[in-house]
Amino acid sequence: MNNSNNISCETITKLNQESQNKRLRLFAKVDITTKLKILASQKQLFHKLKSVHSDIDNTILTLCSLILAIDLILDELDDVNLNAIKLDIDRGIYLIQVFEVNGQTNKKYLRGRLIMVKNTILTSTFCDTTHFMEELNLFEQGNDQNKYLDITEYQSTKNLKFKYKGEGDIFLSKSAARAIYAIYKLAFIGYSTAILLEKEITFTPQMLTQLLHKYQYLTELQK
Repeated sequence: MNNSNNISCETITKLNQESQNKRLRLFAKVDITTKLKILASQKQLFHKLKSVHSDIDNTILTLCSLILAIDLILDELDDVNLNAIKLDIDRGIYLIQVFEVNGQTNKKYLRGRLIMVKNTILTSTFCDTTHFMEELNLFEQGNDQNKYLDITEYQSTKNLKFKYKGEGDIFLSKSAARAIYAIYKLAFIGYSTAILLEKEITFTPQMLTQLLHKYQYLTELQK
């Protein structure tokens, strides 16, 4: 019976058992928002599979539809592109823009914006990136509730100090902070934000690392 079930799953999903397990492990790692998105897709896929494979047990179809729904998330990553913008070369601060291109209009749609400091991801959602930028913009008007930047003295001058898990301290003067904020605003040019909030891609650390390695950003930006 187990062998028959395995064959049924492999036939329906067109994935071997190892590939199926890989996708199920990914499901266990993603955040709750992505899980709910996958489950919503799984319900739709189940009914489609049921109409085609009415002779297959519902439990098998439920598993297969879940695996295929997870696969849709992986396919979504194949459709997106990354663009790295150097916000501050000396300090290794980069804006990573995630976008997709409409093949018919050639229009670029933002799907996410992240901040990377050296090889460390500081923010992984558009909301968090906006939060970081506003702390940057406020500079010394921020307070102890700042999430990403401490207000401190460096070489007898008011500076911002990064709160991050990377190596070494990183300080920003007011002029450097203003320059980063200005470049961040300019980086919107040429991109549509029409679907950014509604269809933002929610990354797990594993998914994000996979994309960064695909575009070689974890090594190329440090050269």
